Amino acid sequence: MADHLDAPGLTSPAMDTRVDITDHYAFQQPGHTNRTVLLFNVNPLAPTHADEFRHDALYETLVDTDGDAKPNILFRYRFTRKEDGRQFARVTRAEIERDLEDGHVH
Repeated sequence: MADHLDAPGLTSPAMDTRVDITDHYAFQQPGHTNRTVLLFNVNPLAPTHADEFRHDALYETLVDTDGDAKPNILFRYRFTRKEDGRQFARVTRAEIERDLEDGHVH
């Protein structure tokens, strides 16, 4: 998936490029057939507008594992403030037991 504000006049969510997810990548971890690597990045205009993830934002990735076009797993990412050029992430994984409209994530 990619979204880089290609059309004129498009803006980032909340006018903040730090929360504008531009790419998602998923691939099998080399040497481990039962593991998947997920990557994402933000800011279609990096580093012009920002070179960090927003520390008070909640980023999410939904994953469908059974091909029914409904997510089964939710990954949530929160980042620390950027200090000395470094920023760290906390990632949590949750199983989705019902449709997201029901609001039940475990």
